Amino acid sequence: MRPSSFLSANDLTQVLTLSTDASCLNPCFLLPPSDLQELRSIIQEVKYRSGLQSTKLIRQLKRRDRLHQKRQKNYDIITACLQAVSQKRRKTEKVFYYLIWTECC
Repeated sequence: MRPSSFLSANDLTQVLTLSTDASCLNPCFLLPPSDLQELRSIIQEVKYRSGLQSTKLIRQLKRRDRLHQKRQKNYDIITACLQAVSQKRRKTEKVFYYLIWTECC
């Protein structure tokens, strides 16, 4: 479910980016009580977006696997066709058919 308070990417980067100032390391500065609800909504938004990305990734991985199997099947067909018209294979078949023909007659 999408959280009710939607934060833009810019808002998230502003909240999640820490400056190099020493005052930033003070826990009271980082987590004022009035912003506790805002932090919870940020966490909820990050979880939501990571869930969306996970869904997209799973879909792409399944698509990649499906296309890989399809490509492999096509390669197998091409390999079979090449072996069927191979000169080496024809010589072997001629000898085989000659042996069968001489045994029959």
